[in-house]
Amino acid sequence: MTETDRRDGREASTGRRCDGQRDANGTDPRADGGRPRVAVVACGGTIASEPGDDGAAPEKTGDDLVAAVPAVADHARVTTREVCSQPGFDVRWRDVLATATAARDAVAEGADGVVVTHGTDTLADTAFALDILTDLDAPVV
Repeated sequence: MTETDRRDGREASTGRRCDGQRDANGTDPRADGGRPRVAVVACGGTIASEPGDDGAAPEKTGDDLVAAVPAVADHARVTTREVCSQPGFDVRWRDVLATATAARDAVAEGADGVVVTHGTDTLADTAFALDILTDLDAPVV
């Protein structure tokens, strides 16, 4: 399958289009290159950290994290949103609410799914809160 074939949703061997598929917004996910729209909501944590004299601290942005995996552009149209940049143990309720708002806004603007980057110390707490606070027609991971 060529790059063009993969992006426009055509099967290289038959040229058939994969019809009938709809995303959470009711649109054909293969439109605009066949790649889903994914919003990355960046909240810091170890994944965004750089070593320093006093230990590691979150310094990378969501754009930095996405740029570290250039092949993702072959599979998804990615946008990023910065919520906070701190270690997981420093996440506060206001940060959780801002993360929920960012996820909700991303889906309202057409994201097919949301990826939250977050420190592990309070990740489960934030995931639980997002499940309660948001009722979205798209996955949040």
